[in-house]
Amino acid sequence: MLPLHIFYTIVLPIFIIIGVGYLLDKVFELDIATLTKVLFYVISPVITFNTLVGTELGSTEIFYIGAIVIIYQFVMYAISHGIFSLKPFRKDRPVLACSSTFFNSGNYGFPFMLLAFGERGLEVAALVIPAQALILFSLGLISLSGERSLKESAKRLIKVPILYALVLGLIVRLLNIPIPEVLTVPLKEINNGMVPLALITLGAQLSRSKIDGNLLPIASASTLRLLVGPLAVALIALLMDVPRDLTAMLIAIAGLPTAVNIFILSKEFGKSPELASQMVFWTTLLSAISLPLLLIVVR
Repeated sequence: MLPLHIFYTIVLPIFIIIGVGYLLDKVFELDIATLTKVLFYVISPVITFNTLVGTELGSTEIFYIGAIVIIYQFVMYAISHGIFSLKPFRKDRPVLACSSTFFNSGNYGFPFMLLAFGERGLEVAALVIPAQALILFSLGLISLSGERSLKESAKRLIKVPILYALVLGLIVRLLNIPIPEVLTVPLKEINNGMVPLALITLGAQLSRSKIDGNLLPIASASTLRLLVGPLAVALIALLMDVPRDLTAMLIAIAGLPTAVNIFILSKEFGKSPELASQMVFWTTLLSAISLPLLLIVVR
């Protein structure tokens, strides 16, 4: 497929909805905190649960997804931490390392994978989220908070609803428990509301990003996030002998922009929040170029 065709059919529709959110926030100042809570506490857990219960992915594929995402994050964090320990970057190392490692598998990842790979891509994205959350709210949290307390990280980790949806979905799947019909429609409708709400929320968040300054750290971290990340996943998948179609989807999702959660956590702990905001903005914008090219390679 040509880059322009991929951009027109996959990336441009995503950016149009992001643009709607951007403009809405400029005009009405949307309540981003509420929108984020709906996504975090309702939509993402429901999609994860629905995927585990209804997916045609086999147990081996589910294992591959979880294992590769977790290994990838440790590898990328080690690479990023080493690079950003150099003098020009050292003071912003936690944010730069996390921005390079953790990608936006929710707001951006769900619609992107759905448009690029269909329902199977959405299923992969839904399983990537809890795997990424495990490391983000442990290793990432320790890095951004400056604390070494595993106890504090564990407290935050048990408040992540996606992990409970993961456990519940696995139980229902393994025991073949039927879902009552009265719950089927609400679960389906919540699932259907994911794409517009996620992208409008992302657009609103981008509208408040400061975009100028910090050229060297942003360029370095963006290169790691958008280019080195997919390469790392490709190598890990090759070593694990993962099926080619699944490898393609995992490489594609690893090329997504920086996770919005990095900005949220950096703001909470006072660790270079402006830089984190810039990373989310610029990697999202640059992904309009990098993702079509990446899709050509993996396809």
